[in-house]
Amino acid sequence: MGGARLLVLTRTKSQAEIYAREVKRLGEAGVELSAAIFKSKQEMCLKARLDERLKELSYQDFLRFCAGLKKGLAERRCEFYEATVRGGWRPTAKAMRLAERLAKRGASMPEEVYEACMEAELCAYEVTKLLASAAIVVVGSYNYALLPSVRASVLSRARLKPASTFAVFDEAHSLPRYVVDLFSDELSTRSMLRAVEEAERFNSPARLVEVLRGLLNVAVERGAEAKGGVGVDEPLLVEPMELLKELAERAELSGLDELVEAVGELEAEGERVRALKEAEGRPPSSYVARCAAFLQSWVAVAGGGGETYACYAKVEREGEVARLGIKCLDAAMHSQVVNAFRASLLMSGTLWAPSYYIDVLGLDRSRSRYLAMPYPFPRRNRAILVDLASTSKYERRSPALWDRVAERLQAILSAVEGRVAVYTPSYEILREVEARLKLDRPLFIEQEGSKVQEALSHLRGSLNAVLLGVAGGKLSEGVDFTDEEGRGLLSLVVMVGLPYPKRDQLQEALARLYRRQFKDMADEYAWEAPCLITLAQVAGRLIRGPEDRGAVVIMDYRASKLNFKYRLPEDWREDLKARRSLAKLLEDLAKLGLRHKPPEAA
Repeated sequence: MGGARLLVLTRTKSQAEIYAREVKRLGEAGVELSAAIFKSKQEMCLKARLDERLKELSYQDFLRFCAGLKKGLAERRCEFYEATVRGGWRPTAKAMRLAERLAKRGASMPEEVYEACMEAELCAYEVTKLLASAAIVVVGSYNYALLPSVRASVLSRARLKPASTFAVFDEAHSLPRYVVDLFSDELSTRSMLRAVEEAERFNSPARLVEVLRGLLNVAVERGAEAKGGVGVDEPLLVEPMELLKELAERAELSGLDELVEAVGELEAEGERVRALKEAEGRPPSSYVARCAAFLQSWVAVAGGGGETYACYAKVEREGEVARLGIKCLDAAMHSQVVNAFRASLLMSGTLWAPSYYIDVLGLDRSRSRYLAMPYPFPRRNRAILVDLASTSKYERRSPALWDRVAERLQAILSAVEGRVAVYTPSYEILREVEARLKLDRPLFIEQEGSKVQEALSHLRGSLNAVLLGVAGGKLSEGVDFTDEEGRGLLSLVVMVGLPYPKRDQLQEALARLYRRQFKDMADEYAWEAPCLITLAQVAGRLIRGPEDRGAVVIMDYRASKLNFKYRLPEDWREDLKARRSLAKLLEDLAKLGLRHKPPEAA
């Protein structure tokens, strides 16, 4: 190994906890393994544990609050941080002694590190960095590799040199979308209005108040343009430099240079507001700071984003709240760090399109190797069925189509006993289907704010529970719907239609970028590969172990066409059965052992 070390990167907290449990089991089995396991900075913060107000902050607000304390902005400081490290990140003797003591135990779990730091009044996050500097295994989120600021703060402190480090990216099917989301941002007129009110209340300079008020007015107008041009919940592309010029004019500034200067002042003003709110005993959030951060990103994109970013405006369906947004289109701009490691392993149960990941993530093709493992569970326990009488194809959408789809779905749900998860390609289609269903079974309908634990509790609470969710949402990816013993809860997963990306202006901008970058593969990467990835994740909620049994039903005739089937794994191509007759489809479910009752609609 030549002194090589292992960096394990996960998308979610639950995935990181899996590795934490495995490290602990190895230690209990007598395997000496030095490891450092990071949780989020907010979860590891002693101040957040002691001050309930900090728990109310969004994670981004917390990070800004923490950064302000470390820099001593607005004359505020963190006593735990300063007891742990000095300027330039020089660990204190007290912190070094605690890290050495913890390291001798082997692999300490995050909670154990936290408790030791609480007793010593030291920052648990910074102490974990010290532990990482001597650990063979370091576990954390994708951000430790992807975000330059975090990479510099954590990996360099941990002495993890990419050239001698092996990196594992778990659940890597989600990596392209994760990167894009990580470097994208959105700001609502609700937040802008609160920023104006906040600035007025705390007597911010008049010039800054006018910048915030101008931003609000511009966003409202662009939102109205979006609503009139493309409709609600639809993005309308905006030329970023034009919006900045309009904002400078609204704020009565001399030009872009003065606007950029004012945005810098807004950031400092946001920290002042944060300190004043904290002094009042309120959560130290700041809408002024939030607007400043968004405007800084917008200025950066306007100055050199080119085709790799798109700016947009839209109006939400509920109410008249408008949003301005910045969308990262080119994941490779931020993910090529994967190439810097001695070796990187991208793994998932559903990496069905290797060329897509290589190209879209900007991986070094000459170093890339692909290994596909056979399906690990008995295939006789799983059925893959296509309903040829259904579709979600855009050109065929109509009330009559949704009537027919809901009728067939109703018949399937009435004929099968057991827990069922039904997914639709979008919230729009979810609303169309849900409005037409008449179920006498417990039903959980995913909302944008739904939590995984709520859905899991619903499924565990009834043998006939039904979950209605959105493909690509938090209830369809990276979540185990299992009982306390780890057995799969679901008997049936239904995909209503195929989960192709929505054809809006942002997706079309992505397709244009891909046509320039990938030529003939552009449509494959913009439309087909994301659909396959999402479908694979939906289907993956069904079978979680060798004893599980169930069926995947795809209610879209396009899934049976050759140009779609050849993109599927071999076991899917061999097992997939297409049925136009509803009665025949239900017979297939009955053969699998799911209860079959002749439905009235059949």
